[in-house]
Amino acid sequence: MANGWTPPELDRRSSSAELPPLLRRRLLIVASLVALATTFFGVSRAVQPVEWAYFVASPWGRALVAAEIGIGVAALAIAVALWRVPSHWSLGRLRVVEYGLVFTLALYVSWTQVYAFPGARFSADAIGDPYAIRLATDSMAIRWAVAIIGLSTLIPETFRRNSLLVASQVAIAMAITTLMAFTDVVYQQQPARVIALMGFWMTLAAPGAPRREARQHHGV
Repeated sequence: MANGWTPPELDRRSSSAELPPLLRRRLLIVASLVALATTFFGVSRAVQPVEWAYFVASPWGRALVAAEIGIGVAALAIAVALWRVPSHWSLGRLRVVEYGLVFTLALYVSWTQVYAFPGARFSADAIGDPYAIRLATDSMAIRWAVAIIGLSTLIPETFRRNSLLVASQVAIAMAITTLMAFTDVVYQQQPARVIALMGFWMTLAAPGAPRREARQHHGV
């Protein structure tokens, strides 16, 4: 080892020891960002009377508002625990937190997409204006793209696990969008356009997984 060569078994042990602290710090960032995002969108909605009235007008809207608050509070509590009690977090517990955050974020984005972006909100006369449909679809897609790229960039994962997480999020986004494209009274007027736009954004977001793995492999 005097010549700088490290046996593979020692290198693997070193990497295993370094992973939990790194994962804890990254999950602290993710949990903090989730808390910040839910707070931002919740406050933004509350200070806009029309937006607030739309969400509190139905049980599903009120449930989404309540869930948003709950997700924000839970994410903040997790962030505080990750910061204040570092010795508590074994790799197994950190993985539970990781998958819990990924699942919760996917659920939040999915629920928001279905409830906040029906075509009727963008076309009072139920006529599918191409520009309005494009803006609505872009707004839906950007939320998914940010979640996918953000999680892939921040959370240290193997190439295989990261690819599975990215693929599952892309599949959920495309499934929901396809369902909306063929069932929503406005989107069904241009279903191919809606699906193609979401597919374009997901095509841009998905390669974040292999790029992230390459940086990890080189020790970055």
